[in-house]
Amino acid sequence: MVIAAPLFAPMFARPTVAHPVDDRHSDDSLMALLPVRDQAAQEALEVLYGRYSGAVYGLGLRMLGNAEEAEHLVQETFWRLWRYAYAYEPGRVKLGTWLLRLARNKAISELRAASCRPKAEGHRPVGGTGDDAGASDAIGLEQTDPGGEVPDLVWQAEQGRMIRAALLTLPKEQRQAVELAYFGGLSHREIAATQAAPPSTVKTRLSLGLKKLGQQLGTCGISAGAY
Repeated sequence: MVIAAPLFAPMFARPTVAHPVDDRHSDDSLMALLPVRDQAAQEALEVLYGRYSGAVYGLGLRMLGNAEEAEHLVQETFWRLWRYAYAYEPGRVKLGTWLLRLARNKAISELRAASCRPKAEGHRPVGGTGDDAGASDAIGLEQTDPGGEVPDLVWQAEQGRMIRAALLTLPKEQRQAVELAYFGGLSHREIAATQAAPPSTVKTRLSLGLKKLGQQLGTCGISAGAY
């Protein structure tokens, strides 16, 4: 897998400074250069891109299920890194965790937007292409059979709506953990790194979140196998 250089790289000419920024610099020292927006900042961004673009791509591929969308997520994430570098607080959180949070939040926004869009013929949802016959609803629901009975399709769509509504009632940390685990395919360790929390806390959040989902959806006639 080869990820293209940042699409926003042409903002600056290729740096020719006497002491170029390179991979020996720490994450925090590189981040400190970005708000200046000069040639050294551009070099720093390229070094950070080389360090973390693969991790962001992997997260995007797991969450969005499509290489093109994952590559787009990489570009969006590093554009946000460039734009909001001033918001990073060294010592409070590791850059890798902070960066994956940016990517995760953007991916979840894309998934939610895709789940709310009508699945009209010819419309390409996030995480799939027009040629992807297997591109199901981005939130991870089972693909419906185009040849199935209309009442079944309507019920499946209603199930998806109720599941999304139930998720929104969960506390933020529990909802994120459930989304990352079941819709994003992340392991407990990966979720722990993303949420900057111990694995034991992630397990507790998942357990409580799934229990609450089960209670809410059980009253609607939705079994655990539907989500």
